[in-house]
Amino acid sequence: MSRQVALWATAASMLWGASYVAAKYAVGYIPPFTAAAFRFGVVAAICLPLLWLTGKGQKIERSDWPDLIKVGLFQTSIYFALQYAGIKLTTASNTSVIVNVRPVFAAILSAIVLHESLSKRKAAGILMAFVGVLVLSTKGSLSAFSLQSGHVLGDFLILLNAISGAIGLVVNKRVLDKYRPFPAMVYTQTIGAIGLLPFAAVEIASLGSLPRAPAMPWVMLIFQGVFSTILAHIYWNRALARLEASRAAVFIYIAPLTTSVLSWLVLREPLGAAFFFGAVLVLVGAYLTSSAKNGKNHLTIRSSA
Repeated sequence: MSRQVALWATAASMLWGASYVAAKYAVGYIPPFTAAAFRFGVVAAICLPLLWLTGKGQKIERSDWPDLIKVGLFQTSIYFALQYAGIKLTTASNTSVIVNVRPVFAAILSAIVLHESLSKRKAAGILMAFVGVLVLSTKGSLSAFSLQSGHVLGDFLILLNAISGAIGLVVNKRVLDKYRPFPAMVYTQTIGAIGLLPFAAVEIASLGSLPRAPAMPWVMLIFQGVFSTILAHIYWNRALARLEASRAAVFIYIAPLTTSVLSWLVLREPLGAAFFFGAVLVLVGAYLTSSAKNGKNHLTIRSSA
């Protein structure tokens, strides 16, 4: 793996990490489904004209529509609907841990469906990075990872969220085999934005009116759309078209590191020994997985942010 590919994947993951801080602020004022639909509406409103102006669009073959729709639904529409609904019912610690099971699902699915190798070194790296995320998310105390009855439905929705994303990852491999990264991102996320509209419509109807919020929450959503979605996915797709799933997956674990640092700087949340221990586990796990030998195929991974 070249240094440039590693930098692309790292930059994308850091932008996704920043997205959580922006999202935490935005959903305090704007209902979650409406916020998600607005975010990806911004993506479509910018990227579709940009794709046309730059002449980088690709003709969509009729036979490719099913895969494009599946990726749009499983990696954007269903994925974010489940995640935003689930996080309302469970804790942030539970959500962070369960969402980050997705790369593990992706590595397993890629081994089964795409016949990628899953060596002991690679498996150890994935496990170590996941444990690091667990330490970061729970601040070193498993009591923070609550499975009380009130959280069961939320935890289940987040688990379905992780599985939805993993399914989308496998299908997205076929999309990137035929389409360049930028057109693939525009097509699938525009489909995803359309898929989020029914969720937002039901939410707005239940409230009886459009959400009223000050300017800053909308600015945070625009930031997510431009930087944490468009720019991050350009970097991510470029990098991960050259990486196999199990190697690429660990870079996702950089996102919670970024979130923790920004939360400390912006929200003044304290960082203790658990943060530094978890950070070491994540970085060592990333090294073990990224330094393992290549398998037969590559699979594009996308973050949960």
